[in-house]
Amino acid sequence: MHRICSCIAMFSPALAEYFINEYAPNDNDIVLDTFSGRGTTLLQARILNKQAYSIDLNPFAYVISRSKTKSFIKDEIISRINEWELEYLQTQNNWNNLDDINQDLKTYYSDINLRQMLFIKKYMVKILQIY
Repeated sequence: MHRICSCIAMFSPALAEYFINEYAPNDNDIVLDTFSGRGTTLLQARILNKQAYSIDLNPFAYVISRSKTKSFIKDEIISRINEWELEYLQTQNNWNNLDDINQDLKTYYSDINLRQMLFIKKYMVKILQIY
């Protein structure tokens, strides 16, 4: 998650970890990052079992930091991937026509990858319509 988005002014998770451990050494200590940027301190504090909060005036920084506040459960991710795979395998005949695909894409991706990307695009549109 640290590499979700690069930024010119970013610093390493190791640097954030050093200062978090230095100034908030106990579990559940509070860490406040008043210039969250891409959320390195926020995420590293959460990894280190701290209560972490961040703010930033930059809307882009807010979106990136916010994405790092979500917790992921490995079993749920694997389950979702398995659901996608099953649905893809059941509908893969729907992805055979690649005639409408831009020729540049065909240069960089195999037919198999293009079919998978088309499936993911359609699947994500369906999910986003729910929300």
